[in-house]
Amino acid sequence: MPIIGLYIGYAIAFALRGQNIVEIVQRSPSFIAGTFFFAILISAILYQFFRQKALVAMAEAERERERARAFAAEKQSLDAQLRALQAQVEPHFLFNTLANVASLIDSSPQSAGRMLARLIELLRARLGASRAAFASVGQEVELVRAYLDILAIRMGDRLHYSIDVPAQVLPLPLPPLLLQPLVENAIRHGLEPKVEGGHVNLVATIDAQTLRFDVVDDGLGFAPTTAGGVGLANLRERLRGLFGDHARLLIEEMQPGTRVRVELPLPRA
Repeated sequence: MPIIGLYIGYAIAFALRGQNIVEIVQRSPSFIAGTFFFAILISAILYQFFRQKALVAMAEAERERERARAFAAEKQSLDAQLRALQAQVEPHFLFNTLANVASLIDSSPQSAGRMLARLIELLRARLGASRAAFASVGQEVELVRAYLDILAIRMGDRLHYSIDVPAQVLPLPLPPLLLQPLVENAIRHGLEPKVEGGHVNLVATIDAQTLRFDVVDDGLGFAPTTAGGVGLANLRERLRGLFGDHARLLIEEMQPGTRVRVELPLPRA
């Protein structure tokens, strides 16, 4: 095709200049050979150019397939971590709560009924969260509130809590079961071992690029260089898998107590 195109181009050019291409070829036979080899050179260049583009496109397509396979494997890993986290948390918490309900039935039936009702709400919320890729901040906050209500009945005056989450944050998407491990960690490591108990606060803040959650307690605390237990270790891996380097989990000693902070990128509009 380049050879034919070249000759057609020459014919048109010579015709526009008022020259006869047949006479030119007769006067200079080398014209045919020169143009032929020139066309071969152009053809070779064009072939290499388009071949290289095709190879690049094929390599990019293969990279996309590899990324898709890696994403699918990462999602399976995250799902497995979420199921492992549920398996670690639910039996221990469930059995303790049911034992508390049984012990309160005679001495404080109203507290037993309230604890059982909140447990049902909590388990229903956890079941829904475990089946969804993302929940909302509002759903996660209600799950935390139900959890803390149960602990407040169980611990009595030893536990006080507050939740400060702005209304504009509540509809934002959030990975399921992200906030409860933070609160549970604060109580298990900080407040339950402390004789007089204490306070735990969940605070959410937002700026132009970051959604931030702080869980602050005034309990015994733990070293800020540790992962804070299996729950936070699993959570850190989940955040890395979901957001890469755009999310952080920070542990800070407060004296007294501990602050655990999660920073997430705001979802794109």
